[in-house]
Amino acid sequence: WGSQGARALNDLMLAHAARLRAEGIRLWHQTGPEDFARVQAAYATAYPEARVEPFIDAMDEAYAFADVVLCRAGATTIAELTAAGKPSILVPFPYATHDHQTKNAQALAARGAAVVLPQSVLPSVDVVRMLIDLFAAPDRLAAMGKAAAALGRPQAARALAEDIVRLAQRKS
Repeated sequence: WGSQGARALNDLMLAHAARLRAEGIRLWHQTGPEDFARVQAAYATAYPEARVEPFIDAMDEAYAFADVVLCRAGATTIAELTAAGKPSILVPFPYATHDHQTKNAQALAARGAAVVLPQSVLPSVDVVRMLIDLFAAPDRLAAMGKAAAALGRPQAARALAEDIVRLAQRKS
């Protein structure tokens, strides 16, 4: 959920931790460093099997683990989700500059790769029901993943570097 964590998302997941556990929904939760101790302590009681970390270094493992990702909608996260072909539930940070996270999230949702949840509705959202409904529709999850992958540009860095080299060679 972003390297800094997102307290609203942490609170959302903690509010539903016991039900997530009861439903057998496996969880790998990145809290951010500032909220880690609080979140970890809450999970120790409500869902001790949950994997909780302040920061996930092995994002490849995390994406391989995930059937769906609930997260913010920053540019790097969107690039990772599309490169990994992961369906997502996106909660844009409402105070982002020019509301770019909402635009990012809407772009994925418009292509069928994501569901968008405005942060303002989180207190009334039954995230467990959302997840159960998604898991009960494997064709929908697969279609969302395929749509995400179609938006991905995993070779973008290489292509950009090649373009820079070409431009530099022209000027030499």
